Amino acid sequence: MCAVFGYVQTSNKFVINLINSSMRLYFGNENAEHDGLLEQCYINRAPKNKTIITGRWGTGKTAHLISYNRELSKVLKDIDDDAERKWYLSEDELSTDQLLDAYAALDDRKFQRYLSQLWEAEIYRRITVVIGFLYDYYPFKDKPHWKFLNKISKTSEIRETIWQQIPVFLQVFKKMDEGQIGALVQAEANLSEILSDKVRKSLKKCLQDINEIKSEISPSIAIEPIETPLSKLEKHGSLAQQVISSLLNVYQKKFQPDENQLVEVRISIPWHRYSSLELNLPQKIRQYRANLSWEKDKLREFISTRIRWEFIRVKRQYVRKDEEMNMLLENTITNNYCNPNIQENTFDYILRHTHYRPREVQRIMRMTLELCAEKIDRDPDFILRGTGGIKIPGSYIAEAIANYCRDASADLVEESMRRYPKLNDFIDSLKGMNVPFTTEELAHRLAGTNVTINQALEILWESGFIGIEIACLD
Repeated sequence: MCAVFGYVQTSNKFVINLINSSMRLYFGNENAEHDGLLEQCYINRAPKNKTIITGRWGTGKTAHLISYNRELSKVLKDIDDDAERKWYLSEDELSTDQLLDAYAALDDRKFQRYLSQLWEAEIYRRITVVIGFLYDYYPFKDKPHWKFLNKISKTSEIRETIWQQIPVFLQVFKKMDEGQIGALVQAEANLSEILSDKVRKSLKKCLQDINEIKSEISPSIAIEPIETPLSKLEKHGSLAQQVISSLLNVYQKKFQPDENQLVEVRISIPWHRYSSLELNLPQKIRQYRANLSWEKDKLREFISTRIRWEFIRVKRQYVRKDEEMNMLLENTITNNYCNPNIQENTFDYILRHTHYRPREVQRIMRMTLELCAEKIDRDPDFILRGTGGIKIPGSYIAEAIANYCRDASADLVEESMRRYPKLNDFIDSLKGMNVPFTTEELAHRLAGTNVTINQALEILWESGFIGIEIACLD
């Protein structure tokens, strides 16, 4: 029985990590935080000097953060299994219900200041915790600033995220006058210690020590406050936008990298939540931002690398580099939309049904392999080995893509409505419409809604629901 989950490559030898085969996912896990092939198959799409990453669902934002901090994660895991990703803050750690309570209890101005305090404190708290775990890793244990940070990093107040302590902070803010915000007293809140000058100065000295020895491992933190495509925080759109905008404003004001500010912070946010209109000084943030996107050759490299790892796992012989896809799939698929029918390149056909996102290609490839295995009543490994010269037929690929599109449509609607809420006014009227369709057919569907055809076309185009077919009419 095959029980392979993932691989680690060391000294040109493959070490196989084993778990029950029923739990493994072909071509890796779509969720980067659980992907056993991420390290071996990662393809970087964001420059290292860009610290604010934006992008749509499935473009690799989380993978970028995890890959950037891969070596740090390994060191932390060697120190403590539970510390592997102490540098990473996700939406799971935000207390959405308690944020909603604060949102309701404070006026807009005070809530923004409240959020700013929370973000600043959480960033300092998290980097302090990371340095605390690395206390024995660096040769600085006898320095007083290292001893100080190590000591406070072990306290229960610092080990808990700032978001877990929201109820305490909220009571403090509700009692304060406007002019007192920011002057928190230690007796009333733990914010005062983590935001104290002593902590900041000690952090700076510790980071300077690390820079001076040019260590390959440097503490940093990454923040990804909204999950995609489904998110609890996104159900409260206005709150979600304020949480993101506040984070970016705090980054711009407190954590832009320079010779005096050495705390390395990386942020990943969905495409629709980066809004210049919501930022205090957008011109000072723009230089740090990169939008993740993919091209055909990089997507082919992405999936070919993962196919190759599956070939290695099943011990397939004579694997030709850059030919992995052609060894697994038939080279062409019949395109029935053209008259007469044409044979279309298989990868072009696949990409035409995606939005050029690696997660889409990965899922389609898995669904295709599993569908073929079901059709021929064989184990997927039989197909991966290429037994008897078998390749997945074009008809199975097309069927798998049709199944994928039906499944993916709900996620696309969810994602798109965050950027274009008006989509909700007419999306139901499009159900069952023929593809391809004419503008006249679309106008007929929109009758009775408050959406014009130009508005609908713009939203559908920008959301990725429609494309253009050019045809010659007799």
